[in-house]
Amino acid sequence: MERLGWDAVDARQNFDYYDRILLLDTGIVSIDDMNLLESCDYAQVPVETIPVNLDNLRKLLEQLLNG
Repeated sequence: MERLGWDAVDARQNFDYYDRILLLDTGIVSIDDMNLLESCDYAQVPVETIPVNLDNLRKLLEQLLNG
């Protein structure tokens, strides 16, 4: 939030187009629940987290490497 340099009004204007924010959780980086809640409050848009894996990316990279 700080990196964007937006105040609360800017955030609402920029996120007003969205019904929700979808966070794809790969498990590589832990998600801080407090930061997630702050982001949701800041954007005034609900955040939904969905756990995903990277198997498809791994398969594509293997195909590229194996030609």
